[in-house]
Amino acid sequence: MKKIYCCLLVCFAFQLSSQSLIDYSFLGNYTKAQINSSFGYDAKYDVALYKVQYYTDNLDGESHLASGLFCLPINSNVMPLLCYQHGTVNGRWDVPSELAGGFSLGVVFASEGYATVLPDYIGLGDSPGIHPYIHAESEAWAGLDLFRAARELQEPLSFELNDQIFITGYSQGGHASMALQRMIERDLPEGFTVTAGGHCSGPYSVSEKMIEFTLGEESYVYVSYLAWVALSIQASFPDLLAEYGLEDIFIADIVPYVEQFRDEEINLADLNTLMLQWLLLNNPGGFQARELLHDSIVDVIFNDQNHPISQAFQRNDLLDWSPQQPTRLFYCMNDDQVTFQNAIYADSILNAQGALDLAAMDVAPSQNHSGCVSPAVLATIDFFGTYADFPTSTEESNSACKLNLHQQEQQLHLTLDQNCHQHKLINVTIYDTQGKVLIHNKSLNDDYIDISSLDMNIYFVSLTYSNGQKMNKKFWKH
Repeated sequence: MKKIYCCLLVCFAFQLSSQSLIDYSFLGNYTKAQINSSFGYDAKYDVALYKVQYYTDNLDGESHLASGLFCLPINSNVMPLLCYQHGTVNGRWDVPSELAGGFSLGVVFASEGYATVLPDYIGLGDSPGIHPYIHAESEAWAGLDLFRAARELQEPLSFELNDQIFITGYSQGGHASMALQRMIERDLPEGFTVTAGGHCSGPYSVSEKMIEFTLGEESYVYVSYLAWVALSIQASFPDLLAEYGLEDIFIADIVPYVEQFRDEEINLADLNTLMLQWLLLNNPGGFQARELLHDSIVDVIFNDQNHPISQAFQRNDLLDWSPQQPTRLFYCMNDDQVTFQNAIYADSILNAQGALDLAAMDVAPSQNHSGCVSPAVLATIDFFGTYADFPTSTEESNSACKLNLHQQEQQLHLTLDQNCHQHKLINVTIYDTQGKVLIHNKSLNDDYIDISSLDMNIYFVSLTYSNGQKMNKKFWKH
């Protein structure tokens, strides 16, 4: 009996460890000046960086080592928790925990005041095995369990989190961040509550919009993505694809290149070069990615939704839920890697299914995929900033007057604390991010302003009092 009891204790401890912190190590600090000079961002806080090792699930549902980056604003106040999911990387070590793979965006978010986690994903960084690229479930596991690990870091690193959670990501990370928000909202009603999600340039419609974009008649030069997707669905859905090897999907000349990438002998950029060189020599019509696949595979992908490969793609779509928290899909119409139709299509489907506050927004129509990063991230920062409860400085906490904003339908409600009524309010002005005045000289006879004339966007409200005091606050018209 004693042996059974001890065995149960060991099993219970192992289950607990499968979703918790393993270890962490300090990587260095970024000062506000360094963030400004290195990343071109006007930081509010210095940031400390830590590599984190933690447990998450692997594709078999077993406890699995994973790694990621934790970016901590250097202040002792309570702060929100944010997950940034990174985009497609070149290989195993091109990841945030190695200060690569888009880690700078985590530093930027942290410099705004968010305790920021950046998972490497399973199969990347310290996580053994193959990376299941664009696999929605494992992307979500990796982010959720790093959230848990971050909570465990509060005591050893002497910081405190509030109950707010923000989720964002770019490119593959946009897919991963939406998968994480879906998991928390749909499958985990207790313990975690999403405050807002901002997903950027992600392939939310893998089985439709991305297939049309990458395998159509137009040239598509990021052909190595197809290889990683093929390797991913083989690993992720062995029940569906047991009868399909790489030689059944790719033409014979391409298979050795894909195998080299699978075995980590070459990186993704090398693979892309080899595949494009083959197309250049063998396909005078251009860089049609479909020429790398057997015609029979292209045919079933487009015409047989019940085929195992089509079913695998469908399992990674993110259109089977309805977000209940404020959500934005930021995109650029000229995106050359992930078609903007993903965001437009997801907007229509998710809203039709009952999303409460979701919209797709084109943040820079002329920008391609690389050029869209900065405007998308800045739009996300502005969007999250309207909901985030940031720590207040001593100066702010001693302020004589505080203003809170809340939108209800087409009305912007203003709540002023008692100190605000010591002087007469003489003017209310609303202006856009370019400084253009849109509403002005409005008195507050009631506690709200009609904002029905404003489009969905970011705005500022400015209040002026008889003693000359002014108050300014940003809000998001949704």
